[in-house]
Order: sequence, then structure tokens, then C-alpha cells
Amino acid sequence: MEMHQNSLDAYGKVRKWKNDMQMRVLDTVKRNGATTLEDICKIMDRPEHCISGRLTELKQSGVIKIVGTTKNSNGNTCSIYVPFNKHGGVV
Repeated sequence: MEMHQNSLDAYGKVRKWKNDMQMRVLDTVKRNGATTLEDICKIMDRPEHCISGRLTELKQSGVIKIVGTTKNSNGNTCSIYVPFNKHGGVV
């Protein structure tokens, strides 16, 4: 099955957006240290659904790590993220 050029163009735009957003999220975690999804969303002025997937991707790639949990403003348990260097541990 051949992909149409419109589909390829759209995929390229989505991929670039995801990569850009990953870098912005990682930069936010690096600048702010131990932080939660809620904190990052407030800092970046973005809804959680735009950030949560990027945190998962960054965690899977090994550049951030969960170091504990806390309660968010709604009283729900949430993860605390920190930047992580595979060779030297927490940054």
C-alpha cells in the first residue's frame, strides 16, 4: 500500500512537533529540577495531554527519571521527574 504525499507531509509535521515539544519539556525539567506534570504544564502553559506523552517518551529514552511521588493540587498522587544522565545518574 502506497502512502499519499499528504500523509507523508502530515507525518513529518507531527514528528517535528513531537521532537520540538520533547526538547522543550526536557529543558523545563532541567531548569526546574524535581518537578511534576502539573508544574511543567503551568510553566509551559500547556494542557496535560500535550505534555504527558512527552514525559513518557523522555523517560523511555532514559533522559528523565521518576524519583518519587507527591500530591498535586487536586490531591491525586503524581510522579516527580528529574533529568537523568545514563552515565552519571541524576543531573
